Amino acid sequence: MTTKTKTPKGAPGVTVRRNADGTFSFRSWVPAGSNGRKKFLPSKPTLAEALTLREFAMRRLDEAPVVGVTWGELEAEVLATVERRGGRPGYLRWCREHGRLVVESLGRHDAVLGLRPHVLQGIVDGWAKNLSGSTVAGRRRWLSLAIRTALRRGWVNENIVDRIEWPRVVVRRQPFLNAEGVAEVIRRVRASDRKGADLFADVVEVLACTGLRRSELARLTVADVDLDHRRLEVAGKTGTVTMQIGKTAAEVLGRLVGRAGPTPTAPLVPGPSEVARASWLNVVFKEWADRLGVAALKPHALRRAFVSTVVQHTQSLPEVMQLTRHRSAAMVARYIGEAKDRSDVLDAVGDAIRKPKGKGKTKIAGKRKHLLRRVV
Repeated sequence: MTTKTKTPKGAPGVTVRRNADGTFSFRSWVPAGSNGRKKFLPSKPTLAEALTLREFAMRRLDEAPVVGVTWGELEAEVLATVERRGGRPGYLRWCREHGRLVVESLGRHDAVLGLRPHVLQGIVDGWAKNLSGSTVAGRRRWLSLAIRTALRRGWVNENIVDRIEWPRVVVRRQPFLNAEGVAEVIRRVRASDRKGADLFADVVEVLACTGLRRSELARLTVADVDLDHRRLEVAGKTGTVTMQIGKTAAEVLGRLVGRAGPTPTAPLVPGPSEVARASWLNVVFKEWADRLGVAALKPHALRRAFVSTVVQHTQSLPEVMQLTRHRSAAMVARYIGEAKDRSDVLDAVGDAIRKPKGKGKTKIAGKRKHLLRRVV
């Protein structure tokens, strides 16, 4: 049993305890916890040893002046770094949204150095119970970005994100909706007598014929639609771009403009704000997907159908990237795998191997003579 005694004069930052056998133990502390709270060091049998340990700990703190850096300040530094590096508007919005949610969970005014791995592990476990796997993966990605930024600035000494056991994210392949499936959905929706069926059918047709993203449609206003020249001003991930549309899309957009009214700032889909309109799209797609029994009916599935249809009708990769507004050929390659049926190519290869043209010869590639090889 120990009893606590008053700290002697001349021993600041040290607590003294009287042990049951009559001896004393000295325990020093340093302001290294969250918000500068006390962090106690191991007990020592003498005051000199306790003060020596405290001096050593204070020197370590001086070498790492991160006690005053809060998560709110680190969040602002991450955004500033992304902007300096020319991050895309969509990536900036992603950083801003995930950073706000992560910092709210960690404590905006708490010191970055005060977060311990076991505390972060508890927070991550709570995320895994209450959030989807993709949301947790997004928060992990932002947290890794923030810690790397702090490491570059010298604000932390280790990456605690790597010491956490993160939940495993199961990536489920989304069901593919082709052009024929979209046409069937539109036909069934228009045949329904439910309120708002015509509006939803127009929304589905616009997304499938233009390849717009959900957020892009939510930002569209009457002023962004130029029906005479069949063009749209779209605020996308890479900024505002002017995209060309086909006659079918222009016809359907004309109906949406007619419903919105003559005001140039009127949105094409109902809702007082961009967030409310994006939420309305999610809700109405979920309702109609359940009603029709089509699990693949989602806003982005219509963009996938658009890209796959474009790939089927053109062989030019730059043209596909221009129409779909993709910056990476790797993204387009994903849709090529879904859209192309290569069974005829594989059958031709099999026929060439079994029945080569010419006696004892087979064509390897092209028609030039130097590409012919004799089969041994």
